[in-house]
Amino acid sequence: MSSIRILGLMSGSSLDGLDLAICQFDERSEGKITYEIIYSETVPYPKEIHDVLSKSPNGFKDIVRLDFALCQFWAKCINGIDDSQEVHFISSHGHTIWHSPDESISVQLGNGGTLSALTRLPVVCDFRMQDVALKGQGTPLVPILEKELFKEYIVFLNLGGIANLTSTERTVQAIDVTPCNQLLNFLSDQKGFSYDDGGKMAATGNMDHELYDSMMALPYFSQSSNKSLDNLWIQENCFPLLRKGTPNNGLFTLCHFIADRVKDQLSNWGISGQKIFTTGGGAYNDFLIDCINLKIGVSQNEIFIPTKDMIEYKESLLMAFLGYLRIQKKPNVLSSVTTSSMDTVGGAIYDVYGTLGHE
Repeated sequence: MSSIRILGLMSGSSLDGLDLAICQFDERSEGKITYEIIYSETVPYPKEIHDVLSKSPNGFKDIVRLDFALCQFWAKCINGIDDSQEVHFISSHGHTIWHSPDESISVQLGNGGTLSALTRLPVVCDFRMQDVALKGQGTPLVPILEKELFKEYIVFLNLGGIANLTSTERTVQAIDVTPCNQLLNFLSDQKGFSYDDGGKMAATGNMDHELYDSMMALPYFSQSSNKSLDNLWIQENCFPLLRKGTPNNGLFTLCHFIADRVKDQLSNWGISGQKIFTTGGGAYNDFLIDCINLKIGVSQNEIFIPTKDMIEYKESLLMAFLGYLRIQKKPNVLSSVTTSSMDTVGGAIYDVYGTLGHE
């Protein structure tokens, strides 16, 4: 299996929609893996699905119905891709609705068997639970991609619904730093916008010290290890704090809060003089990027923003790469970042024809 095309699917906490990327991987004779994003697209969620996801369904029947509705929507998106785009299999993150590793729980919607049946393609999914069962956090998953495919950088920042940092210097380490676009989008919605375009609203605000202090007082930010964020925790603990004050002041304050948490984590790791490879929707928020650069510049660190495809589809590339490693039977979840007892080969395989791995 020297060359293979995998459709990576990502449905993240910012609820922008379904990210799809067809990624080709080639393994050279010296063992080096090369990649190319052949096709990419983001399909916004229909309002009825977006609204349910944003409220974290908790009734069992509602969850099961939503799971099937998501699979139907994802399958429609996949089946709508031009037939000329060859795909060997799908690798899907699913959509996380409950992540509580301390209770050995991590639940993602998007049943692999259903998706395989509806698309007539093999599906690899469920990358987290094996690690969680081994007392890990089940996250972050991205460091294996950064370690293997982006060797020219050693520090990575993803500004998605949650902001997370990775360092591959010496030991690979990674952490969920703070809620990010979930909070900014929540406040933007109060002004009738799905997001703060370029951080323009934030730029007109002022510091809300009560909000900043209330965020900082949340127990997560005094935790020193075994840290990963759950969307439900964010909704229950952070959203109520954002209902006070004005949206513009809240946006201004949160951009500085996010920047401070990034600065603190880089300082904790002793990172200095690095270009930080930055992706996720927050990379388009000029005010947020300016805030981060201002804070981290003290240590001669600097944000580096790559191409549009990489900003928007790095996580879909990640999912494709996790699937690639799973089929190769190679570890794809690193215990050095999840704190589990061992590296694992994560991912369940659903194959309507039973051919994956037997070509």
